[in-house]
Parts: sequence; C-alpha cells; structure tokens
Amino acid sequence: MHLKRHAIMLASALAASFAATGPAYVHPHVFAEARLDVILSPDHQSVKALRHLWRFDDLFSSTVMMEFDKNSDLKLDDKELKEVADTVHASLAEFNYFQLVTVDGKDVAMTPPPHLMANFDNDQLIIL
Repeated sequence: MHLKRHAIMLASALAASFAATGPAYVHPHVFAEARLDVILSPDHQSVKALRHLWRFDDLFSSTVMMEFDKNSDLKLDDKELKEVADTVHASLAEFNYFQLVTVDGKDVAMTPPPHLMANFDNDQLIIL
C-alpha cells in the first residue's frame, strides 16, 4: 500500500512541478524542481522531442530511498533504481505523463516515453 501511496504522491508532485518554472510547492512534504528541454528538428521548424527532468527534495527522496532500498545499504543499486523508474513510469502513464500539447486548441498525439530513468544526486531523487 505504501508503494501505491508514494506513486500517487510522486505523480502529483510531477504534475505540479511541470506547471512551474522553479521549485514548486506540490504537497506539504514534497518539493520538486522541473526542467523541460525542447529538442527541435534539424531545420528548427518543428519539435522533435520533449525531455523532462524532475529533481525532488531531500525529505521525499529519503522516503523513496527507504521504500525501495531492499538490501538496507542506504543507497539504491541499479536494480532498485530501475524499480523506482518503472513504478514512476507506470504511475505517470495513467496521467499521460503530465504532458499536454495542443496546437490551435487541438490535442497533439504524443509518443509515450519507452522508459524512465531514476538516479540520486546529492541525496535527491532525479527522474529523467
């Protein structure tokens, strides 16, 4: 049950962080910083890809660490990081990856990311 609750909290945090340009207040205990990179086509006439990066605060990151650190070594190995990324990916799929793109008021069909990556940097969870 904790896993589902954390996935919902993470999904909520990602939604709020996408709407902000800087650190975003998303939950009483979760802060997230979001970055969106827009990759243009070689001729610079269209968007080729959108890349999101989310960095979470220390407190939420430590909660994720405790939840997914199966061997209790206070770090997430590659297998544990993959589990974090897969859990987030599955949760975000339910919300179209918090990515709504429109042109002239019409939705643009987006290709979902095949996978996400999770990492820790300076004790903060990063989702790419």
